[in-house]
Amino acid sequence: MIVIEWVMAHTYSGSELDRAAIRRLDDDWLKACWESRDTRFVCFAAERPMVNVAGANGPEIRWPENPDPGTRFEDAIFLGLDGEDHAVFGVSLALDDEGEPCCGRDDSAKLIDLRSLAAQGVLDPAELGILAQTRSMLGWHQSHRFCAACGEQSGAMEGGYKRKCPSCGREHFPRTDPVVIIVVRH
Repeated sequence: MIVIEWVMAHTYSGSELDRAAIRRLDDDWLKACWESRDTRFVCFAAERPMVNVAGANGPEIRWPENPDPGTRFEDAIFLGLDGEDHAVFGVSLALDDEGEPCCGRDDSAKLIDLRSLAAQGVLDPAELGILAQTRSMLGWHQSHRFCAACGEQSGAMEGGYKRKCPSCGREHFPRTDPVVIIVVRH
């Protein structure tokens, strides 16, 4: 009898954010969260997350108080609420001519490829989950800015979890891939 059992937690499944799906429908609430001093931001630039490499316990997500001043609420993704009910938004930062984020230079903040962070195992699984969610949603918006039905530029809605075409009214949602995890025993 052969028994093969391979059990491994999915690297990006540890996010502890409450995605607060019902709250995403309330634009006034989302705008109030965006303007709150308690709001946290997950920043990406050139598809890489901004990481604080000088964290007390090693690398960690860098949580700036404010994103790049050029970042608009309409371009942010509402990721959910943290354990203290603070809103968390994902934002994509512009790069300056030297390839640095426009929000200012900080020697402790580095842009590091998400796969490298996962492979090295240097981030807490909850933070990797948040980064994966952010990267996925920002990437979807970047590659789906135009309506697949008529080609008109669509706009983000519901905290970034839906796009709607102003021309034909078609709604577009991020793709989710079903996954089956199995154990084979013989």
